[in-house]
Amino acid sequence: MSDEIKAHSFSEGHQRHLRTTFQYIDKLLSEAEPTMADAGSQSPFRMHSDDTTPIQRDWQAADQGPVVTRT
Repeated sequence: MSDEIKAHSFSEGHQRHLRTTFQYIDKLLSEAEPTMADAGSQSPFRMHSDDTTPIQRDWQAADQGPVVTRT
């Protein structure tokens, strides 16, 4: 490795912290997907409800997905 690359690389502790942080973010996003799918379900026994207006749903479908709250 060149001196320039070594000067800009992260320490082992910093790398571990970043890896752990991104693993946590990935876990949260993985848990959010079933929640969003449940909110869109027509089942009377769903655990989450979609509390958005039709306009918000149109905008979110194009952008990021539904906003949900626990019922």
